[in-house]
This record gives sequence, C-alpha cells and structure tokens, in this order.
Amino acid sequence: MSIKFFVTFLSFACFFTLSSSQLQCWSCDPCPIQHSNTSSSISSITCSVSQVVCVKNTIRVLGRQAHIVKGCVETCTQSSMNFFSQGPSVDCCNTDYCNSARRNQISLLLIICALSFFQ
Repeated sequence: MSIKFFVTFLSFACFFTLSSSQLQCWSCDPCPIQHSNTSSSISSITCSVSQVVCVKNTIRVLGRQAHIVKGCVETCTQSSMNFFSQGPSVDCCNTDYCNSARRNQISLLLIICALSFFQ
C-alpha cells in the first residue's frame, strides 16, 4: 500500500468523521455559577441537524454572574452589552463542547490527522 493512498484514505476518513457528526454542546438552564463539567445540572447534548451553534448566555449583576444558560441554537449573534460589568452577554461557537468555561478543545482525531501529513 502506497503512502499517497494511505494519506488520501486518512484525509477522507477525517473529513467524513468530522463533517458528518452533529455538534455536541453543554446544556443547562440555569447553570451553576462555578462551572464544572461533572455537575449534575449540566448535561451533554447532541444538537439537531439545524442547530449548528453552541451558545452560552450570561447575565451579570454587580459584576458577578447571576444567571447562565447553555445549549444549542440554529443562529447566534455574539454580543456583550455590559455596562460597568453588568448586563447580558452572548457567546457563540461551533465546535464540540465549546460553550464550556474552558475554551475550545482540540479533537484527538484532528491531531492524528494533522500529524499524519507531517510524516
């Protein structure tokens, strides 16, 4: 088996694996103020085909997070209407579990695919 065939096959496998799966997001309403992915009120959900965005809505009162809601949505407009650290903010993202307290996590499969091209 040639290297070109292997790289081509691996590229297609990565593409179809990454593009055919539905988005995974964290979901809670209301969410606990201190985020922990093991909290009983936070669950992992698979978004519907039309829901292509994870969202995290946060309302701040007196500079503190007063209410947080996370989930899947069809469309999202990133916004922050904070006035002296108060008011609502909307964070939108489109990778699995990106609406966590932590920023985007790199998929192990994506790392393997990237490394295969450099060998």
